[in-house]
Amino acid sequence: IFFIKYKNAAGLIKKFPFRYMFLVFIFSLTLTNFGVSHQYRHTPTLVFNICQSAIYAYCIWFLLKKYPHQTLTSLLKISLWFGLLISLYVLYETVTKTNPLLRFLVESGYYIQSAFITEIRFGFKRAQAIFSMHTTLGGVMLFVYALLLVAYKTKFIHQNRRNVLIIFLCALSVFLTGARSCIIAVFVSSLMWLSHIKGKQIFILCMMLPVLSLFAGDYLQQIIDSISNTETVNGSNSDMRLTQLLISWSYLMHSPIWGNGIGFLYNDVVLMNLDPDLYGAESLWFGVMADQGCVGIVAYALLFISPMIYSWKRNNKSAAFFVLATFIMFSLSSIPGVNPAMIPIFTIIINMMMDKSKEAKILKV
Repeated sequence: IFFIKYKNAAGLIKKFPFRYMFLVFIFSLTLTNFGVSHQYRHTPTLVFNICQSAIYAYCIWFLLKKYPHQTLTSLLKISLWFGLLISLYVLYETVTKTNPLLRFLVESGYYIQSAFITEIRFGFKRAQAIFSMHTTLGGVMLFVYALLLVAYKTKFIHQNRRNVLIIFLCALSVFLTGARSCIIAVFVSSLMWLSHIKGKQIFILCMMLPVLSLFAGDYLQQIIDSISNTETVNGSNSDMRLTQLLISWSYLMHSPIWGNGIGFLYNDVVLMNLDPDLYGAESLWFGVMADQGCVGIVAYALLFISPMIYSWKRNNKSAAFFVLATFIMFSLSSIPGVNPAMIPIFTIIINMMMDKSKEAKILKV
């Protein structure tokens, strides 16, 4: 439908900055799908993955190219409202330890394979809001947080208390998931703010640290302890992750070049409980190495390397912290429903705001 409405859309593909990277990505998916036996081949999934990664990213880039003001303004307005509404619901879920909306969606059959998470971590119920997993909430809110943080810094959204509060709530939502991978990612992505920090801002941060340590010292200490010593909390520790890596490696060795098939590790191993020690294969790379082999590893590595190079060439080095944050998040945990192929397009948006800010062409939301 998109290419029917915008008949000239395909004509700009030569200007798409990540065209070669996504060609490698499409090639890896295609090689995997048709390189395995018919038993593990699933062409509809191949088409779906190509559409939701390469084609979707290109469509967003085209709209940013053709209608930069309208597209970016709409995106930021929606992100502000989305971040606010989800964060408020997260606070409700944390305080009441209930999630009536998710229960309704599951019991009505709208959500399949979703469970209400009741685990307590760092003193709070692990929030998941409207999502199937707490890590999904953490991944989604990380993207929203990073986007709004840069928009605030570059003055694409008003620098007022309302927007500061929304950005803070987005970060808080990630903390309340209890997902260490997402929490680390928030800290790393926050470094985008420190590229040209002023003396006044340093003073404010220094004044806030004693307050944070007073009210959240124990909570922060628990997080730090859980990262440095993975045995201190429930969930996957370093030994369990090593076991998952070794199991995934063994499946890679079955077909090292193009892997065992798209979705093989999760659908044919995890769901069938063939390797109980694999649990949920809690890293992007475990699934990639077993599913797509070496070509998949190269293709997914480019999803992180290319945006970093893109940001570096545009002299927006601080944008690389966003890419690094997502790399850490996806490497340390599985993030269901959050597509790593969105990293390049979010990098384009972040760089676009940074470039416009340099040119003093500021759009207000």
